[in-house]
Amino acid sequence: MITLHSNGYKGFPFYINAIASFVIVLSKMPRMDRVRLFGINKY
Repeated sequence: MITLHSNGYKGFPFYINAIASFVIVLSKMPRMDRVRLFGINKY
């Protein structure tokens, strides 16, 4: 959030940080426990 504020909520870095934050928050949800995406860490 600090990087978004310092960037002024504009430009390409805003979208990269917003998508990364969304993915991280989504992966921490209880419903995503033991879910494998794209076969990562399957074996």
